[in-house]
Amino acid sequence: MIIYTYRCSHCEVVQELAVASMSSPTPWCTVCGADELCKRPSTVNVGGVASAGVAREDMPRSWNTVGRGDRQTVDR
Repeated sequence: MIIYTYRCSHCEVVQELAVASMSSPTPWCTVCGADELCKRPSTVNVGGVASAGVAREDMPRSWNTVGRGDRQTVDR
């Protein structure tokens, strides 16, 4: 499924609709039922913060450094 942003030429509502593929026919307007939808460029959502996780130097190097699988040691 691909999500496209469409604008209805009849009622001018802007909506995101899912289609099966790029070659699928244009869907009907979910508000007024018109078949005059125009594809619009979608907005790009960029933001947030990603965590790199634990540094390689801080990761356990052997089974013994994690207390042989001790749950509290592994969780910490």
